[in-house]
Amino acid sequence: MNTPKPPFSSISEELLYNIYLKVSTVNGNGISPNDIDTLAKLNSFLKDAVLMKADDILSAINALKGNVPVVANSLEKLYNIVQGLTYLKREDIDHLAELNAIVQDADLVRTEDLTNAINGVKGNAPANGNTLEKLYGLIQGLNYLKREDIDTLAELNALVTDGDLVRVDELAEALVALNLKKRNIQFFFSGHWNDHENYNHYHDRDIFVLRGKINSLAHDFTNQLSGVTYKSRLDVSTNWANHTTLANLQTWINANIIGDELSGTKYWIKCLPVYKPGYDDEAMNILNFYTL
Repeated sequence: MNTPKPPFSSISEELLYNIYLKVSTVNGNGISPNDIDTLAKLNSFLKDAVLMKADDILSAINALKGNVPVVANSLEKLYNIVQGLTYLKREDIDHLAELNAIVQDADLVRTEDLTNAINGVKGNAPANGNTLEKLYGLIQGLNYLKREDIDTLAELNALVTDGDLVRVDELAEALVALNLKKRNIQFFFSGHWNDHENYNHYHDRDIFVLRGKINSLAHDFTNQLSGVTYKSRLDVSTNWANHTTLANLQTWINANIIGDELSGTKYWIKCLPVYKPGYDDEAMNILNFYTL
């Protein structure tokens, strides 16, 4: 709006002109638009603060934010993030057990537990052997055997002071001296044993009478069989004992039989076949053993 000048077209223009003259002549210090058309000019008038440019304010805000991500670039967003945190309190970890419960990939160890573990490894090692260095020093003083010191039986026997070792051929000679005799008997089965528990006719070669103790039992049966079982009874008894394995039969012999094959206890052994599915032809079992 332009300043009105005489001649005036209205009373209002004259009033405004008088106000203008009054203001522009007060102490000669009136402020014109040219006096404050820059931020620097305006700041020179302000005594209690300096105004800032918009880019200065933005720089200050960015310096305060640092590298905070967008998800947390206001107090409201940061507050919401903090509310979702589950944080530890002092009372949650004031015992080692509580701390161990939080650490999932290993347990922490108390000093006393570590000491106990080390003592457990040491065992009763004496003071002169309770470190690797001391133990190594002890080993260096040992006189140890080398392979060439005992590569013959004579050399080994020379080292053994409480008895001589025995070679295999010497052991065989000693067994012969004990008069042990290897024997075998053959059980023959003529076939058609589909129900052998109820088969009452035993052929003359599926049951034998023996005398005296036997041992080292072993058997070997033909292809038609998947296995065999045994029965035994004393000659003076009518009661048969069942044996599903050779070990069971040997236990019975050890408990009931004495003497040798000439004058020992007389007893009966019966063998029962277990045929493979689809087989019922002739079969045989050979029982091997040693006797006096």
